[in-house]
Amino acid sequence: LALSSDGKRLFSGSHDKTIKIWDLEGGKESFTLRGHTHGVTSLKLAPDGSRFFSGSDDKTIKAWDLEAGKELFTLRGHAGEVRCLALSPDGNRLCSAGRETHFEKSVEIKVWIPFTTYDRMKGMRSVSDASVQPLTAIFPSQASAPRIIFFDPYF
Repeated sequence: LALSSDGKRLFSGSHDKTIKIWDLEGGKESFTLRGHTHGVTSLKLAPDGSRFFSGSDDKTIKAWDLEAGKELFTLRGHAGEVRCLALSPDGNRLCSAGRETHFEKSVEIKVWIPFTTYDRMKGMRSVSDASVQPLTAIFPSQASAPRIIFFDPYF
């Protein structure tokens, strides 16, 4: 789930491969986006509200134009499903995390600047959430082990 900054729209990703945008004031679905070939696992809105990103079990991240209601591009590079997304406050760096393969229990984290991928960390067992911290420029990753690992995505 993701909520627009003005609180008027809710975005939901589903295992039925769709993304629905809901009008919270009217209480109705505004429209549905299709493009992933497997379930949608994560959503992240850009700070300016003009676009958003979706991660999927299909190992891709898609960028969407909100006004046009269509896909802008697809980022490929994950070996396994994409589990969570984090976007820097300026919208120029997208971080993604997911399993390396469907059967392995290690995690890969990628930083996309702006359309190129940089592998930054591998070897954890799972990731459930991530965020980009604006003041410290550090990306924390919550792993299934009882620890939080910090690394600098800006090199």
